[in-house]
Amino acid sequence: MTPPTILVIEDNPATRKIVRLALESAGCAVLEAPDGRTALELMDGQAADLALVDLVLPDIDGMELVYRLRSLPQADGMPILAFSAFHSKMEQARSQPNGFTGYIPKPVEPSRLVEVVRSYLAPPRLPPAQPGQSWHVLAVDDDPLQLKLLKIHLEQLGFRVSTAADGSEALQQARACPPDVLLSDVLMPRLDGFRLCQAVRQDPQLARLPVVLVSAAYTEEADRKLAESAGATALVLRTPDLQEVVAALLASLNRSPQPTRDHPAALPPEDYTHRVVRQLERQTATSGSLAERLFALEARLTMLARLGADLQNASAIEPILDQMLHRCLDAAGEGKGLAYLLGPCGEFSLRAELGYAGEPRERLEGFFGHAELLHRAVAAGEPVVAPSSLALADRVRGLMVRAGARSLLIIPLMSGQEPLGALALAFARRDLGEEQVALARSAGSQAGHAIHLTRTLSRLAESEARLAGIIGSALDAIITTDEQRRITLFNAAAEELFRCAASEALGQPIDRLIPGLRLNALEEASQACAGPRMAGPSRVLQGPMAARRADGEEFPTEATVSQIEVAGQKIHTVILREITQRLQAEAELKGVHQRLLQAEAEKKRFCRELIQAVTGGKLRLVDAAEMPACGELALCVPLESARDMAGLRQEIRSLAGLAGMPGNTVDDLVLASGEAIANALKYGVDGRCEVYLMSDRVVVQVTDHGKGIHTEDLPRAVLQPGFSTIASLGMGYTLMLALADRVWLATGELGTVVRLVKFISPPEREGCLPLLQWEPF
Repeated sequence: MTPPTILVIEDNPATRKIVRLALESAGCAVLEAPDGRTALELMDGQAADLALVDLVLPDIDGMELVYRLRSLPQADGMPILAFSAFHSKMEQARSQPNGFTGYIPKPVEPSRLVEVVRSYLAPPRLPPAQPGQSWHVLAVDDDPLQLKLLKIHLEQLGFRVSTAADGSEALQQARACPPDVLLSDVLMPRLDGFRLCQAVRQDPQLARLPVVLVSAAYTEEADRKLAESAGATALVLRTPDLQEVVAALLASLNRSPQPTRDHPAALPPEDYTHRVVRQLERQTATSGSLAERLFALEARLTMLARLGADLQNASAIEPILDQMLHRCLDAAGEGKGLAYLLGPCGEFSLRAELGYAGEPRERLEGFFGHAELLHRAVAAGEPVVAPSSLALADRVRGLMVRAGARSLLIIPLMSGQEPLGALALAFARRDLGEEQVALARSAGSQAGHAIHLTRTLSRLAESEARLAGIIGSALDAIITTDEQRRITLFNAAAEELFRCAASEALGQPIDRLIPGLRLNALEEASQACAGPRMAGPSRVLQGPMAARRADGEEFPTEATVSQIEVAGQKIHTVILREITQRLQAEAELKGVHQRLLQAEAEKKRFCRELIQAVTGGKLRLVDAAEMPACGELALCVPLESARDMAGLRQEIRSLAGLAGMPGNTVDDLVLASGEAIANALKYGVDGRCEVYLMSDRVVVQVTDHGKGIHTEDLPRAVLQPGFSTIASLGMGYTLMLALADRVWLATGELGTVVRLVKFISPPEREGCLPLLQWEPF
């Protein structure tokens, strides 16, 4: 069974943690959101079964957030409970139509929280799966949200439901289309539930109609008797799971029709008035209590607002702690206080005190010998009240005597989950109320955030100083620009490069200095690199491009552009360097490379002519593209292993014999081919052997993809018997040249092609072929 998912929207991390642990221990899955924006993002991607919404959030008011949640399709009908310690906010939430489903005041015991949440999640425990049997229910309630939830709940149980916003509208609908049962709230404008019930009983057409009244306010026995006198079938208590409501509906539908009265009884005016006045008195008493508590809370909120203003203007930690002590004790009207910060080794150091001017510093530093209580509060992350919440009563009693107090409140100073210190408040009264503890917790939370912020700003100032030193001493020009391409930083190297003072460059468009710079190149490159597993670049190199000094002189540059986003604004950083000398060096290197290529070509031409002259034209050294076309391909075999050589030689022998070549000539061709094949297997890779047949000759071509023969090794490779390197033909080549009638050789870094030509009948010729006089192939 899938556990229910609860969305907890709470900005206080400690409260959020307590709620999460309580709900998870009850078997719920919890989604946490520290603000409204995060909550909306979570609900946009998944659904929840219930939401707890704090009414005071840092970005969105709770009243606005509930409407935005209700607009999401996946939150339609989801119970949303207001969760707040501010009763004025609670009353405001209650007055909003189509808003919250229920209300949970803070602080609340975890067990009670789980019980309330379960009541809104628990399905009605009824025997049949669809007990409604398509009975028509007319539901009446002036609260549109309650009416909508009631309609959804009953329809899921098989009822057909129509709705009305008050008693008058319900009476009109019932007369036009009588339902099987009428379900009405009691407290409604114009015509309440009691008078609606009386009107139904006085209408001949509707007199036998079952009427079930539901209320969360009319819960006493006198209320039930008044409902009975008005002609109601039942008066039941409204609960989150509607269990009693559904049971009353089924009971009224399954029993015999209610008999009509010849003279329906009138609603007793005195009883009716008394019950209404009773409800008004109850509401008035509740409102008075809430108003009194609201007044106290508003006074403390004023204190927190002043404390917040003090924190904003503080530039060091000591003033923050001093102001916090004054504000907290001023709101309480009495007391003394000590403020401690945690050191790097976990020790507490006293940083501020109020009311202990005559005490020795050593006693205050050690919290009167009870520093372990400070550690206990910080470890728990929650305020500690003495003596009620601490063991070791005798020791605590001695501490309070030394501190001159009847009660102590120790508040941890936290920034998120990071402990920063503790605040100890000593009071002359013994009992501390929940509001004092809540107030102290809020003050401690604000102080913790302020201390963390002050430390962060101090570290940031140090980092800025180091960064300024690095930028100022950098050898490359560093320039930053805003979204309008205006220069906002111009370091010393940039001043020297552009011969322009920073005061003159700041605020000017960067295009005046570097017209060809594309600041949007980073975004273009990121889009080009976008992919399922690829992230866009953080820097883009541009260049070479022309830049312009202040005196108008142009010079070539190369720039690295990076981008960051601060407060929604894109800031570009350009690291620039002049590349005049590099371009000159590259041009010189290019010229040298061109001359080397020319020399290599000349050396290769000389080798060709030398080899051709020495061999009398028998060997032609060419490029692979210069090889002429052959005749018909008779055999093509890949060269994979030396074990295949015997079979390949036999194939060549057979093809040469079929072509009419004499036996001794065939032997020469097979021996020469074997040497070429052996070289390809030994020094090359991915080789192959091909045999071509022509009318007067047989051609064997061996190709490999080895390293080839270097130009400087060619003369020795083909003219010096026994010469051998890993990239040469050695003695094998000498044999091929002696046994074949023609040898074509193309060799280089991409591999080697050896073509052996053996005539079927020796051609009639006198002497050697003259130099460069080749017969047509």
